Amino acid sequence: MKLVRSSLWLGLIAVWLIRLLSLSAYPLMDTTEARYGEMARIMVETGNWITPQFDYGVPFWGKPPLFAWMSALGINTLGVNELAVRFPHWLLGLITVAMLAWFARRQGISGLKAAFVLSTSVIFTIASGAVMTDMALTFSLTLAMIGFYLAWHEHRHWTYVGFIGLAVGMLAKGPLVIVLMGLAILPWVVIVFGFRTGLKRLFTELPLIRGTLLMLVISVPWYVLAERATPGFLDYFIVGEHIKRFLVSGWQGDLYGTAHERLRGTIWLYALAGFMPWSLVLIYRLMNPKRSRQWWRFSAETLYYVLWGIAPMVLFTLAGNILPAYVLPGIPGLVLWLLSPPRTRKTNADEKYTAKGLSQHHASLHKKPMGERTSGNIVASNFVGHATNTDMPMRGASHSGVIVPCTYPQTSHNTSSFAHEGVKTSRVEPLSQAYQSVERHPIAATGNQRWLAMGGFIPLALIIAVVVIQLGADEKRSDKGLLNKAQHDLPVYYVGKRPFSGQFYSRGQARLVDEVTHFPDKFQIIGKPKQVSRWANQSGWRCLLNWQGKSSRGLYVCQ
Repeated sequence: MKLVRSSLWLGLIAVWLIRLLSLSAYPLMDTTEARYGEMARIMVETGNWITPQFDYGVPFWGKPPLFAWMSALGINTLGVNELAVRFPHWLLGLITVAMLAWFARRQGISGLKAAFVLSTSVIFTIASGAVMTDMALTFSLTLAMIGFYLAWHEHRHWTYVGFIGLAVGMLAKGPLVIVLMGLAILPWVVIVFGFRTGLKRLFTELPLIRGTLLMLVISVPWYVLAERATPGFLDYFIVGEHIKRFLVSGWQGDLYGTAHERLRGTIWLYALAGFMPWSLVLIYRLMNPKRSRQWWRFSAETLYYVLWGIAPMVLFTLAGNILPAYVLPGIPGLVLWLLSPPRTRKTNADEKYTAKGLSQHHASLHKKPMGERTSGNIVASNFVGHATNTDMPMRGASHSGVIVPCTYPQTSHNTSSFAHEGVKTSRVEPLSQAYQSVERHPIAATGNQRWLAMGGFIPLALIIAVVVIQLGADEKRSDKGLLNKAQHDLPVYYVGKRPFSGQFYSRGQARLVDEVTHFPDKFQIIGKPKQVSRWANQSGWRCLLNWQGKSSRGLYVCQ
């Protein structure tokens, strides 16, 4: 077990170290990274921290400013370079991993394995260090889901943590974070506690009104300032970006590019690819005829993870305009689902939750104040390698017989629940010792060889990916190489289209030829050969190729 833990720790450190070193190893690529990086650069240059700008004087209404604030702070600290704009997103990804590992350990799941699985998921590895909006959204939803769960099971004050997460999400990607959380929370409450009882307790036992006010106090001031600075923002962002973009296939109202039209349901394929290689493990466990029935018998807490994980896919199933990164906010939930072992058998405690005794149990819970409810999760014997968490009160059970949380006083002893699984203990272990029990568990040890292999394989795969990018794949999607070959004493212009990477690496100095009325005697042009030739013939300039990039554009000197 020490070898496995050491392998996972080394693999985890290697993944994050390699990702950190890679941040400055390749240029910002068009269009997403270079576009958001250029917005952050313009924000620093102009000092306008309210409205991100698509170009000088052109407001960007497509997203709230958190992504730009993060990268702009990096530029203020480290200068205008790739590391500066990417590092804040890398750091936020690392914080998200640490937060999920902390929560997983409280749930009796190995925090180390949770951190490793999340860090090595394809989409999370890419996003943790990419200049985009989705990592901030993932962080905010993770914080909100953890806050709500702990508010429901431990202390209501955790509700405010959840609403802080929603406030961050409002500044990261808007009301989408509220929709995603609602798609996970409301079905969970209704399924576990029933429609009337669940909603009643949701709105009466948690400080939702004060939490909502906290969220609004944090997030709304920016929305007000943004609308005042550039009227029309709220209509475009709320109606266009949150309704028309997803319901109108090939939406033509996008001010900043073209909509990403896909077949309905493509989001599930993106989830399969984005959660690789772990999606294959999850599918195998769900489809394995020997264990599939166990995996489909969720506990209440596992159902919480499932709904969290699939919320983005459910929301975007009918959407035509989607991107692979849209699955990212659900990946932490999928990680917890994957690492939550299936129930293998009932214990005597499970029998308490038959239809006959369920109503009495609910009645007893209603009579107790929130802080005195001591119901706990299913004991370890119900799970393969899953240690019990009796320090977190669970407030009910499903009438369906599928979700069966069990009740134990926090001071109770239960030797039989562990003994037949090979773990010697005189009581149900506290949460702080949960993952050690998992590691000692003989059944949990059956996959140690696989964990050991993954701990070494995935960092190696990352190294190979970085090398492949460095071998030239990056130059096809960035104009950094062309601008590096340009003579710094001559101005640079673009014929045709000016990519965002051209704007970023020229520090906003490269202009389109159509915007210029007077040219110096000698200058440089970047463009496709046919476009440059046509423009030179029409304008009477003689342009010679100075450098041909791996993209279709070349660098020309004209005089």
